[in-house]
Amino acid sequence: MNAPMTVRRNARGRLLPGARLNPGGRPVSGVTEIRARFSQRLPEIFGRLMEMAMDNSQPPLAQLAAIRLVLDYLLGRPQVTVEATSVNVNIAELYRAAMIRANAGRGASEINGTAGEKEIQ
Repeated sequence: MNAPMTVRRNARGRLLPGARLNPGGRPVSGVTEIRARFSQRLPEIFGRLMEMAMDNSQPPLAQLAAIRLVLDYLLGRPQVTVEATSVNVNIAELYRAAMIRANAGRGASEINGTAGEKEIQ
């Protein structure tokens, strides 16, 4: 592990001018190293993939995999889109309308009153 580093801060805990939390910068990942190593050979690599895709002596699954790689990296994968709809629902109004329909047979067209306590026997 890295040794703990001391960061210059003021009395309120804020960083002082010139203080850096990550002085070494972002570490180089394996992918970055591979990109740097093979970036000059990309045309050759894609050419070989195209040869594999068009070579009928290759197994069909190998051809399909080569075609997929070429299309994914040359054209890019299609963006995933989500179609969403939003509906605002007034629950109180729906409840009120349901209560009016339920009480319509009793001749009541409006609900008035307050909730009260009922004695349970």
